[in-house]
Amino acid sequence: MADASAAHAGPAAHAKRRGRALAFFAILKETVSDWIEVKAMRLSAALALYTILSLAPLLVITLKLVGVVLRNKDYARQQITLVPLPAAAVAPDEWTHPGVQLNAGPFAQVARVEPGTPAAHAGLHAGDTVVRIDGRTTWKEDSPSLQRALRGRPNSLVRLTVLRNGRRLTYRLRRVSML
Repeated sequence: MADASAAHAGPAAHAKRRGRALAFFAILKETVSDWIEVKAMRLSAALALYTILSLAPLLVITLKLVGVVLRNKDYARQQITLVPLPAAAVAPDEWTHPGVQLNAGPFAQVARVEPGTPAAHAGLHAGDTVVRIDGRTTWKEDSPSLQRALRGRPNSLVRLTVLRNGRRLTYRLRRVSML
């Protein structure tokens, strides 16, 4: 029965569907021609380019703000901080150290002496000025260079020349595993 009623309404329903399809394609054609007329592809490419170019300054500004907010953290003051790495990434002498953290500056400054380490037993104090490490000056050395100078083979010695209250002191410290 349903087939018979569909057959009788066929031409009128078919014309109605055809009219909707023509209207849809007319709207689609108008949309595509407007898209081409306003050069939307060119404008979207320009927008993408300017977005990419604005990321670098935004990153610089963000990092500066983070540095201002976290100004009391070690890296903001260029301190050497020991951070464990996976075993595969560690060099043989990576964690052998006399137990002292240094701040970079005109001359290296002792920021912290780890308790129970050779540096603590020898009497190094926070605030001491380190002028030489193994005979090399620390004048204007950056933190990574200072860290490399303190590292070495386990049980090897490192010589620190320190100024404290106008007196020059020399310490021979044994490098020990810090892990």
